[in-house]
Amino acid sequence: MYQGAAIAAAAAWLATFAACVAFSRPNSRSITTRRGQRPAQQLANQPPALVNLVVSDGKLTAAAYSDTIRDLAARGHLEVIEREQGDLWCQLPASPASPAGLAEFERRALGDATGMLSQTDGAPFEAVSGACWVDPRGRWDPFERAVRDEARRRGLIGSRIPATWRAALQAAAVGVASLAYLAVHSRPHAGFWAPLTAGLIALAVLSYLLQTAARKGRLSRTGTALAGRADSQGRVLLTSLNSQPGRPGTAAPGTAGPESPDLVPLPRSPVPVPAQLITAAEAAQAFGQPVRISGFAGPDGGGVIYRASGAILMLTVTDGFIARIAARPGRRSGKALPGVGDRAWLVSRDRTAVVQVGTYTVKITLSAGEVSGGYAGLLTTLAQVVAARLADHHAAESSRPPAG
Repeated sequence: MYQGAAIAAAAAWLATFAACVAFSRPNSRSITTRRGQRPAQQLANQPPALVNLVVSDGKLTAAAYSDTIRDLAARGHLEVIEREQGDLWCQLPASPASPAGLAEFERRALGDATGMLSQTDGAPFEAVSGACWVDPRGRWDPFERAVRDEARRRGLIGSRIPATWRAALQAAAVGVASLAYLAVHSRPHAGFWAPLTAGLIALAVLSYLLQTAARKGRLSRTGTALAGRADSQGRVLLTSLNSQPGRPGTAAPGTAGPESPDLVPLPRSPVPVPAQLITAAEAAQAFGQPVRISGFAGPDGGGVIYRASGAILMLTVTDGFIARIAARPGRRSGKALPGVGDRAWLVSRDRTAVVQVGTYTVKITLSAGEVSGGYAGLLTTLAQVVAARLADHHAAESSRPPAG
């Protein structure tokens, strides 16, 4: 009798647990966005590290730290100069901006950079922006925890299992463990230790599953909206990105459909719209399946991410000194792509294309399974398309009469 009850209770617990993980969604509780803002505007107002977390579906990537350093430099907390052509140098500014209002993770990144640059005449920008990998436990781990804490505070992510359900499931796990104890104890000559061990193992396994799922953050409804995911009727949120000089980019919401293969004319703005350098239709054609779109803003530029089943295509476009930083890996160790833009390279084992046209740099990163013709062939084709459109935009910007 106890054996059947224990099996049924364990199965019911696992089914309830799976349903909570699959279907529960943290409540939205954003305290930093203004009422009436559209999701695209809210997304643009978030720091780059939080944008990284949101568009990566709650999984913080390595770019979050370097993007935070770039953002701090754009906001006057650090200074980046070009000592020689292509040689970017980071140093402490003579009159740094006030740290008041910085989030905890931004303070940590700024503290790392300040400690590295103090009592020196500066350091290569790449060394400062990649400092988290010199001491992952001392720098990256606290930074990641602080980013997630800030995202929770802003209502962008939350526990995968609500607190009420966690308490109920933990109590139910004790019940399952008790039934496991009784099931083994009811057997002849079971003794004392075998039933106790069975009960403790059942409790430990269920508690581990519960705590592991609870620790993993999940996008809230606000976070999901800001990530630009497709809604229940298949609509897509596109973010048109324009950057204002000297401050993080701001976004203006726009809409477009993946069904149109024609390029929408590029707007006459300082930075091209990323979603018009490679359109949704072209991304869908490259993957051979429909795509979902999300956009994000950053200092002097922005980007767009196309997601399909098992594949991601990310395009970022930058201008000014941030563009020179983005092009540096290509200049140093990239595989040149002759005849593409002013200069272009394949980097990261042919998984990223870097294209320079005028003052702009575009990075196209592809993550997928098997690709017909290989990553290099597809990225080269995409780089040629992007370079041509960048050249048109650059020519249009160059021919514009000065303002005023």
